[in-house]
Amino acid sequence: MHSIAAIIAKSETTKALDERFVLAKSIQLPQGFGMVPLTEALIEDITELGANSSVPHEEFEYLNISIVQVLEELSFSGLICYVETEYFGGDGGQSSIAWDKGKVIYGPTISLNGNLNPINDALKILGVQVLTLHDEFDEIGLGRNRSTDKWFEHGHS
Repeated sequence: MHSIAAIIAKSETTKALDERFVLAKSIQLPQGFGMVPLTEALIEDITELGANSSVPHEEFEYLNISIVQVLEELSFSGLICYVETEYFGGDGGQSSIAWDKGKVIYGPTISLNGNLNPINDALKILGVQVLTLHDEFDEIGLGRNRSTDKWFEHGHS
């Protein structure tokens, strides 16, 4: 099983999210990137602030309007993306969306059959480079933990 919901950007941007929300945890990734796992507690914290829990894009399970508004705002300080995976026994999918200066610049894109790689595509837009590993996802270590909660528990901030 692989089930992740996360915000990824340069670490300065994810640290700004960490500073703004007490339940956010910015985790350092390779190449100067950071990740904030979108835990249930963080979703509730952000949604409570914005008071809008409707989901604007069917490609995502957790990305509600309040979270979108926060990410649009943060994108004025740098490119930012949101990713979700949901795989069980090889079946499932992944989705991503990216913003810059308050505007969507990629997505929302979903792949349920493996023909597309929306997370790698969004990571390329952010500037992740494949240096030694198979792809962008592996290059910044997103396979290191297989769930949002494990990232939150075991990720290094």
